[in-house]
Amino acid sequence: MVHRAVGRAHHGGHVGVTSVLNVPRALQHFRAVNASDEIARQMGIAPHDALLLITRVGYTAEQRAIELTTDTYCCNDYYDFVAELHK
Repeated sequence: MVHRAVGRAHHGGHVGVTSVLNVPRALQHFRAVNASDEIARQMGIAPHDALLLITRVGYTAEQRAIELTTDTYCCNDYYDFVAELHK
């Protein structure tokens, strides 16, 4: 399977910086969207194909937002969402 996703990550005010961050809590939003012409071109799919749009904000233990991942688009044949809940 080919991983087909495009996105941008922002860490501590820097775009695309790779570092070790302690992110004990994160909030992710998942939304169904249709591919724009530009996103379709970048991903090699047809315009208006169904995609999953993911946005994530990561927080420190002090609840300070230190990670922002925006505009991550995943093809519907790639993404599998699983949630495990503990009490």
